[in-house]
Amino acid sequence: MVYLITYDINAVVKNYDDLYAAIKSISGDYQHPLESTWFVATDMSRKQVYDSLRSHINDSDHLFVMRMTNDYYGWLSKNVWEWLNAHNL
Repeated sequence: MVYLITYDINAVVKNYDDLYAAIKSISGDYQHPLESTWFVATDMSRKQVYDSLRSHINDSDHLFVMRMTNDYYGWLSKNVWEWLNAHNL
């Protein structure tokens, strides 16, 4: 499965290092096409993905995890489209 992960960090001093490391550790198979958006391929459930990331954001931040389908459209780099296509989306 591929999940879309998106977030807003609302802290005055924004430190993404722990969150980025946590996202990358979910499976090691990911794309980071936009500033606050990732695609991650994993066998985890969306709740497991959320739970693995929640401790890396504050209560004032926002985090959204959604299972991807093949119903999408946009303008992203070629390597992101190739990655999505390779995951049968």
